[in-house]
Amino acid sequence: MLSISLKLLSICALSALHFLSSLATPVDSRASDDLVATPGGLLPRSNVHLVPRGARVLHRANEVHLVASDGSLLHSAALSPHKSTTNIFSSPTSTAPRALSSGYVAYSYWKNTGKSNIGSFSTSWVVPPNPKTADGQILYIFNALVPNSFDGIFQPVLQFGETPAGGGNYWAVASWYLAGTHTYYTVPAQVEPGQTITGVMTYEGTEGSGSNLDYLWESVFTSLPSTSLYIGTSEVFNYAYEALEIYTASGPSDLPTGSTMMSNIDITTQNGAHPSLNWTSVVDSADGFKIAVLSSLYFLFLGVYRYKENSAFKGFGNIASSVLFLLATIDETLLVWAVYLELASTTPMLMQRLSCIYSALYTVIEFTAQSLMVRVYGLSLATSLTDEAMSLRLLGISALVILQALIALASPITADTTEELVSTPGGLVPKSRVHAVPEGARIHHTGAEVHLLAADGTIIHSAPVTKGDSPVSKTFNSKSVASRDLAEGYVAYSYAFWNDTGKSDIGSFSTSYVVPPIPKSTNDQIIYIFNGLVPNSFDGIFQPVLQFGVSPSGGGMYWAVGSWFIVGYNTYYTTPVKVQPGQTITGVMTFQGTTGSGSSEQYKWNCIFTGIPSSSLSISTTEVYDWIYEVLEIYYVSTPAQLPTGSTVMTNIQIATQDGKHPTMAWGAYGDPGDSIGMTIVSESTTNGTMKITYPTS
Repeated sequence: MLSISLKLLSICALSALHFLSSLATPVDSRASDDLVATPGGLLPRSNVHLVPRGARVLHRANEVHLVASDGSLLHSAALSPHKSTTNIFSSPTSTAPRALSSGYVAYSYWKNTGKSNIGSFSTSWVVPPNPKTADGQILYIFNALVPNSFDGIFQPVLQFGETPAGGGNYWAVASWYLAGTHTYYTVPAQVEPGQTITGVMTYEGTEGSGSNLDYLWESVFTSLPSTSLYIGTSEVFNYAYEALEIYTASGPSDLPTGSTMMSNIDITTQNGAHPSLNWTSVVDSADGFKIAVLSSLYFLFLGVYRYKENSAFKGFGNIASSVLFLLATIDETLLVWAVYLELASTTPMLMQRLSCIYSALYTVIEFTAQSLMVRVYGLSLATSLTDEAMSLRLLGISALVILQALIALASPITADTTEELVSTPGGLVPKSRVHAVPEGARIHHTGAEVHLLAADGTIIHSAPVTKGDSPVSKTFNSKSVASRDLAEGYVAYSYAFWNDTGKSDIGSFSTSYVVPPIPKSTNDQIIYIFNGLVPNSFDGIFQPVLQFGVSPSGGGMYWAVGSWFIVGYNTYYTTPVKVQPGQTITGVMTFQGTTGSGSSEQYKWNCIFTGIPSSSLSISTTEVYDWIYEVLEIYYVSTPAQLPTGSTVMTNIQIATQDGKHPTMAWGAYGDPGDSIGMTIVSESTTNGTMKITYPTS
């Protein structure tokens, strides 16, 4: 019979303190843009960067660079040299209580203290079933490597939900690298429930010497080459992690059911050896965490790790509103870690039902000297339990200290740093000027500045606007149809100008079209199709946009819709909503009156896709919209196979002035004959107009 080691107490004591280290300083208060949930915690949106195919990330002590496949520099950011003051993986920190809302809810780690550095780390697992409810949650499951400084993490990640890298209500995989408060990712590749995936990180050697010595690494999911991410770093990866991380989960149905087994975990050092692995788990006593013993039987037979589980999960009658971590050390070689989700409630009925729980959210970590398996279980609750108002306060644990500290440890880009440009429906825009518009918020453009206002009128964001300083003016005022690379820009569009001597301005503009088929080849391309309104100054555009690919607003290798407003280089968008090929969509922009008078007069507008209320975007502006556009815009397209086939017909085009009339308008059309992309004016009618976008055939 296996005996329980007395080392349990010391392990528990350390574990209870580890968790709270995420109380370390949050994101630099100077960061003005919105925070997004990455596998590295909450980061400023402008610090999240797509790595194009073939590019690599180079991280030195004080800076990080994104380098294209031809060696050209795509992006640079300054990082403050520092020694971590909150070494959240190995040092106890404050035990003061804090609110739980999101973060790392289950993980284990191992530190390499041997003479030979880690050379590879791989883990296999089966993609879980989709959660029963999809309501905005983000789930991350990954294995990862972390340096001693804790200022970075390298990780092949399985995700569910719309993350800063894109995605949707499905599972997808990508590789990520976090350096300071900057994070880099590959385009997510969709995977299916039940599919076995293997995340591998491999040491590839060194380059340079002395203070310029870089350790080269690759992260990739086996057989998914688009997930490959190459980095060079001056740091050595000493820590290995297995983790489950969640954000904005509101109930058990937001998580998968059953279990996920992290298996075939293989760690080798650079001398080819398989080191002895002593894995550690982390708990948070400040939030009511408790430690008990879970007895299980394990045995090793001919190199195969076999597991037998007893019925130790029955009969919990007195349940507190937190999480119960069951931790045991068996014969000093096996570690068992189980996490029980305890649901907060003051109602006696719910507490009575909780006493009937047979199992809840928990994690079991089993290991021998050379083998580790992590089991993350979903929720299996008594009948009708999920009907109650249950608090998933637990699911907000920002516990995996792995990345939370990194948020505070690096300074933001300095003002003189050349900022990365991203491809919006209004052209290339600095990443920090692209802003999400929360539901119910609106944009107020006064001429000299623009404000993002919350539903209650409070200012979320403000920025100056310089006349004539806009990517839109550089795009629409260029009427060249010369052949160019099939790579980026406005490749086909039609337009009309309205200058009514009767002084009745445009009052509405709508267009219907069918969502095209998915391109045969999906790589890193971004495709935008839209109707749009532009003022005579050409310093802005208002547009309901259909997109394909990972845009600055999110998305993935699917079609999605959202509304955008660009003024100067300030860009605002609604969260993309996934649509299906063959679905008919209608983008509508409607004048909604004025506010103020004289020089303070504002024109109020709304943009929306009919039947998709979350795509609604309301603005007020001092400018009049005189120009009307139908547009195809593409970025990072190298072959016709990366575009839809056939054509997209923009139909039922309706234009009305504010006095209710449908004016006669003359249209012009521009295409890209060098790439066989065309725009044809089929009908100039303002009650049922038609324009046709034609895609290349070869």
